[in-house]
Amino acid sequence: MTFWPRKGNIEPDMLVDLYWEDERKLLLIEFKWRAPLSGDDQLHKQWQDYLSHDERERALHLFIAPDTAEGSKAIMRDDVWNGRLLLRSWFDVLNTLHHLNESKIPHLQRWSEEVIGCLERLGIRPFRGFKHLSAPEVTSQRAIVFWRGFEGFAHMAKPEIPPLNVSQQAFFTAAGGHCG
Repeated sequence: MTFWPRKGNIEPDMLVDLYWEDERKLLLIEFKWRAPLSGDDQLHKQWQDYLSHDERERALHLFIAPDTAEGSKAIMRDDVWNGRLLLRSWFDVLNTLHHLNESKIPHLQRWSEEVIGCLERLGIRPFRGFKHLSAPEVTSQRAIVFWRGFEGFAHMAKPEIPPLNVSQQAFFTAAGGHCG
């Protein structure tokens, strides 16, 4: 496992070299926390320019971030990975760690507990439901606490739809954003 390996001006966050008897796999990993990618082509450069053709044949590229939309955009721009760019959120990592924590291997349980504790301090926690919430005090019967209730449907006028401009294309990203 090598942190911040560098080839020229390309520096992924981690390279993991895995060996089994006669098989070798590579994990090229880019972590993001609260920083954007270093340009729209950062992941492409890591895959195409950092790894050789032979290395790409046995590699996976892992992108871990609070939101993986940038990885989705990279795939939509040019999918050079052919299914080998794995997009995972930190919440996905947390869920996996909780499954590891259920293992019967003491060292693995201890390690996952430590990482779960670290992620919790960073604000990444599993959703634990609403049972810890208490009902608010209501001072009058007309106070709006959460929902006003239903007062029926209102008449809505038909909206005016602008003419379709066929020459102007519009695309919608997986993250819900609009690109014109």
